[in-house]
This record gives sequence, structure tokens and C-alpha cells, in this order.
Amino acid sequence: MLSFFIFSCFSNKFFGNVPILDDDEFHSKVVNRKPSKIWMIMFVPSFKDDSSKSLISSFSLTSKLLKGVINFGIVDTKNAFSHSVPFGFSVQPFYRIYSDFGEEDYLGGKLPNQMIENILERIPDNIPHAKKSWINEKSAILFTNEAWTPKWWRAICLFFRKQKDINFGVGRTDKIMDFYKVTEIPTILLIKGAEITKINYIANVSIVSETIIQFFNITSRIKTNKDLPNEDFFYSHSEFFSRCKNSQNLCVSKVAEKPNEFLMQVFKKHSKSDLAFFVGLYDVPYDFMKEKNGTWIYNPKKDNFIYIQNDQNLDSVMEKAIDGSAAFRKRVYFERGKLK
Repeated sequence: MLSFFIFSCFSNKFFGNVPILDDDEFHSKVVNRKPSKIWMIMFVPSFKDDSSKSLISSFSLTSKLLKGVINFGIVDTKNAFSHSVPFGFSVQPFYRIYSDFGEEDYLGGKLPNQMIENILERIPDNIPHAKKSWINEKSAILFTNEAWTPKWWRAICLFFRKQKDINFGVGRTDKIMDFYKVTEIPTILLIKGAEITKINYIANVSIVSETIIQFFNITSRIKTNKDLPNEDFFYSHSEFFSRCKNSQNLCVSKVAEKPNEFLMQVFKKHSKSDLAFFVGLYDVPYDFMKEKNGTWIYNPKKDNFIYIQNDQNLDSVMEKAIDGSAAFRKRVYFERGKLK
């Protein structure tokens, strides 16, 4: 999974890592999008019925795999009624792609691999041709004899577009291949001073991108604040049971639109641990967790919880939970309405 992809648009509400766009956001970000921006929008009438939840989860996973390549958003047609009426949807959920080619209804498959295949077809082939001067600069070059740049390489070039100190391009002519001493195609060269690495042809965005990140030591791209982690590293509550059930590690849950400063600081402090952090308003695992605005620490091994009402105390309680000195209570205690 492309866990390193960082989502670059912001909204007050999220489903997983996908922003739920209100009327103003939809018009400013999607309708009035900047040139070359691609959006895929999912219009949903409900977040609660099983069929919608399954499709939304699939949509959210697709957005994770294509973070940085295109933008994803969800429109709640029940609360953004002005959007749904003009489009005349006969079936919902409904999907639409907005790009330089205009607006297009997406009628393809709903599984992540099916959506990715269709979306990558819409990325324009405007990849620069490699130059001889790139041998002295940081560069990533795909050498191929194909007339059109493969869509997976277009996706990689688009993802790394903000890395201005690295050239991303394609080499097609015999002259440029001879200069770089490339004898077999297709192949990829990564160049950093005297260090040159050859990647055997792998048409896989995830594997190649990870190799590029490691080779060029790209460690903090598109960070909004160097002192705090990006909030996209938090899981949605829809993943709570799959990640916490039978786990040996603590899980931390915040029922809110987004993490506050106290939770972000605790996350940063423990980001290299095996703790799992969850934030969101939807798919909260237990009803009693919806009743307050504090933070929950869950111990899956014993099925018990700690409730922190004041997040200013979260850091100290977290330390006690980790070293085993904190007082947990069984889940049934909270289910009986004894939240304090």
C-alpha cells in the first residue's frame, strides 16, 4: 500500500482519509479547480447503510493508493442537496471525475484496482524528455521505446511533481540511451551525483516510488507543520476492529472531525511504536464512545478501556497505560452507562 502518499487537500470532515466536501468547498476546489487538477467525487445519500459503507471504504482505500496523484472527495447529497438535483442521479452512490477533459460520469468497477486502472488513463502524457545535462543532477529516468509514456510512470512523475530538485522524465531516442549507456529497455535509472542505481522494469507504482524515496532520501514531503505529523496517519474507525482485534498493542480513539493538538503531540511521541490511532465521526465501534468528546485508550488483550475526558492529561495517562500502571475498566462498565 502506498502509505507514504500524503493527501494534500483539507476539509473539516473526513471519512477515513477522504474529505467530505460542503457546498463552498465543492465549488472552490472541484468546480473551479486549477488546471491539471483531477478530482474524483463520490456522491452518497447515506453513510450508514451497509452497501454504501462498503463502497465508501473501497473508495477510501483507492484514495490512499493514489494520494498525491489525484484528489478525492465525498459529497453528502442529503446535506448538500443543491449538488444532487442538477445532476439527476438515477442511482446512488454515484461517481464523477473532473479533469481538464471536463466532467465525466464514472461507470467502471468499484474495486480499488478497477478504479485505479481507469483513473490513471486520464493523466496527461506531458512527461519531459531526458536531457544529457541531467547526468549531473538528481534525476529519475524511464528509458523505453514506447511512443506513449506508461500510465504508471506518469502517475509517479505526477506524485513527485513538487520535488523540484529532482528531474523526472523519459528517454526514448537511441542517442540519449547511448549517452546514459542503457543497453536494455525498458529500464529506470536513478542518478544522484556519482551514484547511479538501475531499477529493472517493474510497472508498479508502489515499489518504484518507495525505491525513489529511499534513493533520494525523501523523508518529509508536503508536511504542513514540521513539528506535528500529518493527520492522514490516523486510521478511520471503520478499521478499528480489523486492526485492534487480537492485537497485542494499545489502540487510541478520538471521536472528532480531526485530531486536536494534544492527540497530535502524543501521536508524534509514539509514532515509531506499534500503537494504532483512530479519528473520525463515523463507524465508531461502540455506542458509549459517542457520548463524550474525550479520548479512549483500548487494551485489546483484556477488552478494557481508559477514558480521558480532558485531553490535556492524555500524554501522562498514555505513559501510564504503556507501562501498565494505569487503571483500565472493562468494556461492560461503560456499556452500562457508568462513564465518569
